Amino acid sequence: MRNWMAMILLACSCAWDGAAQNATLPAAPAMLPAKPTTVYIVPIRDDITLPMLHLVTRGIAEAQAARAEILILDIHTNGGRVDVTEKILEQLSQFNGFAVTYVNGKAISAGALIAIGTQRIYMAPDGRIGDAAPVMMSPGGTSVESLPGTMEEKINSYVRSLARTHAQRNGHNVEVVEAMITKNRQLVIDGEIISHKGELLTLTAREAERLVGAPLRPMLSAGTKDRLSDVLAALNVYDANKGRQHQEEAGGLLPVQVVRITANVPELLAFWFDTVGPILLVVGIVGVFLEMKTPGFGLPGIIGILAFAGYFGGSHVAQLTSTEWAVICFLVFLAGLVFLVVELHWFPGTMVFGAVGVIAVLAALLLVSVDMTQGGWHWPTTAELKQSVRNLCMGTLGAIVVLLLMMRLMPHTRFYQQLLPQSASGMATVMETRTAQSQQMGWVGVAQSPLRPSGKAMFGETLLDVMTRGEMVGSGQRVRVVGHSGHVAVVEAEG
Repeated sequence: MRNWMAMILLACSCAWDGAAQNATLPAAPAMLPAKPTTVYIVPIRDDITLPMLHLVTRGIAEAQAARAEILILDIHTNGGRVDVTEKILEQLSQFNGFAVTYVNGKAISAGALIAIGTQRIYMAPDGRIGDAAPVMMSPGGTSVESLPGTMEEKINSYVRSLARTHAQRNGHNVEVVEAMITKNRQLVIDGEIISHKGELLTLTAREAERLVGAPLRPMLSAGTKDRLSDVLAALNVYDANKGRQHQEEAGGLLPVQVVRITANVPELLAFWFDTVGPILLVVGIVGVFLEMKTPGFGLPGIIGILAFAGYFGGSHVAQLTSTEWAVICFLVFLAGLVFLVVELHWFPGTMVFGAVGVIAVLAALLLVSVDMTQGGWHWPTTAELKQSVRNLCMGTLGAIVVLLLMMRLMPHTRFYQQLLPQSASGMATVMETRTAQSQQMGWVGVAQSPLRPSGKAMFGETLLDVMTRGEMVGSGQRVRVVGHSGHVAVVEAEG
């Protein structure tokens, strides 16, 4: 999984669209605590992304600190990132109490794997769980089947091993779990075909609680429950925060303090930033591009930098310890922009500063969601990079579309005629710009840098950005203005 070739092959993003797991209760079921006093409920009600990791990590940490005997994951998700899922599973394995999943709607893809990480699973009547095969999207938008077979098997093998580890630890049926991940096998239980070859297994609540095998055990779910209070009753407890309930106690239930974890303001902001990440990337790319194409520093540059700042810091808002890595990536990104500006305005045609700038910018955009210092320095894995790769591809394509539309529509708008000239060396109107350019026609000057084909030339006491029609002109050679391309004077060698 730490193979750089894999990262190149996946270079446009992997979205874990399938989910899955099916776990049966163990032959020797994990024992509930005899007299629990505290239960924590942690919601997983959105995609499994970095902000969700922050929320779940905080919930498990608070439950550990409070010595809670029972932890319930309230799951309703379509899935998400496999690297985040792996970290959540690792945290669940370190929880000292009894972990339970309530599939309150659906646990698809990563949601199903997280459910496997708990010791018992309950489902709502309309609950669904399964379909856990990783699905990768190539740059052309084709599915995983279009990629080399070895790559598909490599990804599936990793996910299967992750699922097997936690299914075995928590007593879930490994064959059922693997049928949710791999479609090249047929699952047969008690002589009945549960899933055909070529299909991924997804179970309804009724199917998941069905008794199979010898001795009889539920296929996956310990039972179907209408609401969380029914799950608490199945665990022999009830929520005593509203007072003692003698009827429940008469039925053998114990009063416990139920703590429901909710997303705080930073976590809500992180979810929002994560959702609009590709949009921020589009705005940032367009803003910086427009700023580089116009003299001076103005509104496009400010908007672009603010958008990039939101993109770099958004996912890390919820957890301040991760912000240090976001700041590092943002500084690397700004350094890359500086190198690009140096290449364009002071050393055009050298390519060295431009290459360093491009590498710095791409590295920062790709690594912002991967804290390579967390848990010791490590190279990023393919799973850790795929969200950034997807955002970068979506942002770049979106920026290209926006720029093409702007090039076609904006020159005819009043906003363009007002904004562009005001940023151009003090010229207040388009007419003044055109007048100045017409006066420059025929000017003869000296190239101040090699023109390959762009650079700078001095005309009397005026220094202009210039470019040739493709030919190379050496530094110190005389040139003549023969036209304009935007705000750049087009020149040709004199004599």
